[in-house]
Amino acid sequence: ENAMICRWSYCSAGFWLGSMNLTSVSRNVALCIKEVAKHKQNTMLYSAMGIAHSCSQLSGIKGDTADIGIKSYDELDEIGEKTNNAFLAWQIFNNRMIDHFWMRDYMTVAELSNKYSEKHPSSSSPQKRILQVLRLFYEGIAY
Repeated sequence: ENAMICRWSYCSAGFWLGSMNLTSVSRNVALCIKEVAKHKQNTMLYSAMGIAHSCSQLSGIKGDTADIGIKSYDELDEIGEKTNNAFLAWQIFNNRMIDHFWMRDYMTVAELSNKYSEKHPSSSSPQKRILQVLRLFYEGIAY
């Protein structure tokens, strides 16, 4: 399990930090998805699918994830809601935001941010406030 968490973290960091090109991230995500699916690590599986969506959206290439059966963002959102998995919901929300942000679809960024804010109101806890930084960053640029 720790090895899978490390692989997912490597993929996620490669994407979010831009330390690898999108083709390399996509290749690593495909390997990660196959591995975590084998071991039924669903949260990592669905989160990796979110990264795979972003890689293909931003690069315009399906790459190594084309034959894996990636779920849509709507399906992933539904899974996050049904399982009450805040981590997954946040990951998928961030992937959607970054897709629209880098595609310069700022109206959709603003709409997604408002929708997320209504569903998940800010909390006064410091841990949850920190999570709002990315949302506010993208929303601020969108407006």
